Amino acid sequence: MKITTILGNKIDVPDWLLSKKSVEAEIEKQCKKKLVCIPGVLLIPQPLLAWKCFDPVDGKVYAYWLFSNGFRRYPEDFEYGISGFIPFSSRRTDYFKMRIIYVHDHIQVKFN
Repeated sequence: MKITTILGNKIDVPDWLLSKKSVEAEIEKQCKKKLVCIPGVLLIPQPLLAWKCFDPVDGKVYAYWLFSNGFRRYPEDFEYGISGFIPFSSRRTDYFKMRIIYVHDHIQVKFN
């Protein structure tokens, strides 16, 4: 799938990046640890689509997988910090020119 970011950059989003199971498998390879990932909008300060990956036991965030530029360890790969993270839900989220729904562990994107 091709999407245009809020900054106007055109990016390819592979199908596996829309699946919670696939993202968690990739994160486990990168971090050598079983993590839980949730999708949403990461604010750094510009908004980016990303998966937030954390340990379900202690809640510590280990990484983010950004749609636009891939895997990033937290906090070392975020020079200017993170302003916030807004998770997607099964309700529709309007983001830029997209309508995003997260249901049955998959992200569905529809364009306006």
